Amino acid sequence: TRGIPFPTGDPSLSPAQEQAWRRRLVERALEALTTAVTAPTVFEVDGEGA
Repeated sequence: TRGIPFPTGDPSLSPAQEQAWRRRLVERALEALTTAVTAPTVFEVDGEGA
């Protein structure tokens, strides 16, 4: 799981890559917030996750 280990930006990514990754993370979070769940559910970002 990647999470956000670098709150001020991942030094291994270019600024454009960092922005794109954070955007995907926020979009996935919004999707998770609007998804009805009835059992434990794992939401992944681009194949990252458990």
